[in-house]
Amino acid sequence: MLNQPSHIKDIDGYVFFSDRTKGSSGKPVKIHVSLFMDFLSAVDTESHDGRAVVFDIENLKNSAKANSITPLPQPRNSGGAKHESVLARLRNINNIMAGKSECSLITKNVRIYYHIHQKDGDTCPTVYISEIQAISGSNTTTGGLHEKQQSRGRSNIRKVDSINLEGRTLFVSRAMTNTNDAMREAQYLTDTHNPALFFNPPSVTDDLGIWKQPRLTQSTKNLVNELERTIKENQKKKVNWVVQGEGAAVLAHALKNVSGSLESHNFKFNNPRANLPKLLQSLSQKRASLNGEFITHSCDRTSLLAIASQRQELVAEIGGLAAPQGFDNISRRYLVDRINNLGRGNKIIAQQQSLRSGSTTFITAVNSANRIK
Repeated sequence: MLNQPSHIKDIDGYVFFSDRTKGSSGKPVKIHVSLFMDFLSAVDTESHDGRAVVFDIENLKNSAKANSITPLPQPRNSGGAKHESVLARLRNINNIMAGKSECSLITKNVRIYYHIHQKDGDTCPTVYISEIQAISGSNTTTGGLHEKQQSRGRSNIRKVDSINLEGRTLFVSRAMTNTNDAMREAQYLTDTHNPALFFNPPSVTDDLGIWKQPRLTQSTKNLVNELERTIKENQKKKVNWVVQGEGAAVLAHALKNVSGSLESHNFKFNNPRANLPKLLQSLSQKRASLNGEFITHSCDRTSLLAIASQRQELVAEIGGLAAPQGFDNISRRYLVDRINNLGRGNKIIAQQQSLRSGSTTFITAVNSANRIK
């Protein structure tokens, strides 16, 4: 398909969105199978809002508008080889022009990106959905470094420019709405009274996906830069890290411009929402410590799906880490066993793989996955 989005390499991975979008009325609507996990994480099809999202996507068959250039239909009667060659060239040009602009649909908590094309085999212009982005809503809390400080006998959480992390624990939060809740989670998960906090507001969920190319806004770039600066300022110090949810994706971006060793830094992850194998590879290359059962997850479907979908790569990456010592050797084995036995996650992965057979629609597979217990 011409003008294929750069993050979609498998151009034959599109399937019909639902039985209502196969082209019997309106334009056909197709979606790429690689968006299965993004959709499942962002849309609960058993809720009222989820059903509304599905309806609005299905309605793209009527509401989606192509550019002013309309792709030419396939010729029914041959006018000779030269005539067909001219028509093929014109169809190529029209497809290129029609596919140049990316369109978007915002419905409830998601933004849908799509193009309208008529590729080989299509009988009419078709809506191709190439990306799904969660939308968190507005945010008023400033992200970045925070610390609990005493003022007039009261404890307040305040934004700070830098923190000396020698011998301390830094908690990198998931996407949250306020720093008070984030600090309470930090104290619970780090088991310390006064951890340092790197707060991530809800807006990071808009930019940082697990299975797709990120679209970083300036606010998220600022967060990444601030965490990168914090790492560099404390690179030679002894630091414990507890990284939660989307904070793992922020960390992954921050590490890209950090060179040298992190051998005095110890990392643990709770419900990580990131490409975890690549993140562990980056930390391993920097000689960071990943001890015992350094990955935990609980009641977070997106994290569970991320770990399950990356299972083979993740287990291989863990196997390549420095050999653990003592009891950590047993803990590491427990961690690998848990990853290999994510029953529900593995069954959901099977639903995504069933789409490749072409025997079911995208939304049928999603609904089946939602019913898995």
